[in-house]
Amino acid sequence: MLVAALACVWALELQEREFAAAALLVLWFAAVVLVIALRRAQEPAQPDDAHRSRRRAAGARAWDLLREHLDETQREQFERAGSFVVVAPSGRRYRIRSANTSNVRDETDGANYCVQFRSDPQCLRIPLEDLLLAQKLLLECDESEFLRIANRSSFPDRREG
Repeated sequence: MLVAALACVWALELQEREFAAAALLVLWFAAVVLVIALRRAQEPAQPDDAHRSRRRAAGARAWDLLREHLDETQREQFERAGSFVVVAPSGRRYRIRSANTSNVRDETDGANYCVQFRSDPQCLRIPLEDLLLAQKLLLECDESEFLRIANRSSFPDRREG
């Protein structure tokens, strides 16, 4: 780009208008290419096809694993409505919805819970079905730990019917 700019100045000094016009055109083209390159450098990297393929395969495995751990009633609920009910050892009923946040609802008192197992940035892209399974198992095996680590909100839930 610097060479094109110097060629423009030199051509103008020698009053070579045709050469100056060509040099200006080259300079303009170089500037456009530079702007495009700088914009692309600022865009977030898009995952390649192999990465997308691995993520789809991980999602399919997570779906299969979740289905294996749901009983017949839960499986039917999940396939029909995108949520299923878990009965904790205390007898309380919790509905787990297919969502990333605030997806656990205590059907007894209407409280919503958000439990994330994603403190490590590398875990941000775990399949949703793995999150649902972790919440289900924690509620069934250690309800008090679930309640200890969960964020609780008692706002009315407009998503429920």
